[in-house]
Amino acid sequence: MQPGGQRDDQQEARPGGAALAADSALALVLAVALTVATYFVSRHQASVRPFDAGAVVLVIASAAALAALRTRPVAVLAAVFGIVLAYLATGYPDGPIWLAPVIAYFTAVVRGHRLAGAAAAIAVLGIYLLIHVLLG
Repeated sequence: MQPGGQRDDQQEARPGGAALAADSALALVLAVALTVATYFVSRHQASVRPFDAGAVVLVIASAAALAALRTRPVAVLAAVFGIVLAYLATGYPDGPIWLAPVIAYFTAVVRGHRLAGAAAAIAVLGIYLLIHVLLG
């Protein structure tokens, strides 16, 4: 807290060890849950590519990026949306992988990064539609 009751943004940007541990635990749990759920969903969807090691890497990467959500919400938002778009552009099936970008989007917007959230939402919607047109 600064004189006059103003918050110190630098102090707020540095979460404690407990917060980082909680974010890392969330990322680990999501990595496991999303990988398992996406595997089972993919068995019931027709897609260009089957669920393989590449899909596992992308799903885990999308969840792992969430570990830095408190310290870098806009960078995490961009990284997670980029990973998910790479996953879809590669031809893997839709599914629970969308949970990671929803969490990243929500956190970025709630923490005050509304312009980044709006830009990401518009870009992802446009690219998502383009991918589905190109991949059929």
